Amino acid sequence: MNKLREKRNKAGLTAFVLGNLAGVHELRIYTLERERVPPREGEAGRLAAVLNTTAGKLFPEHYSDEPKGGAK
Repeated sequence: MNKLREKRNKAGLTAFVLGNLAGVHELRIYTLERERVPPREGEAGRLAAVLNTTAGKLFPEHYSDEPKGGAK
């Protein structure tokens, strides 16, 4: 199952409610859940914030939770 759909269902939110909270149209939520397109700039962060997670956990194929620049 898609991570976005999994987190949304676990939170007990419909695509409509999640979309309203994150400022993303519900049809876009369904498109992202079907993994047909990558998230637009800003979408991943807003969705992750509403679902109390990170963009890397919602969309691991497009985002990494690793810090940029590496540790020295």
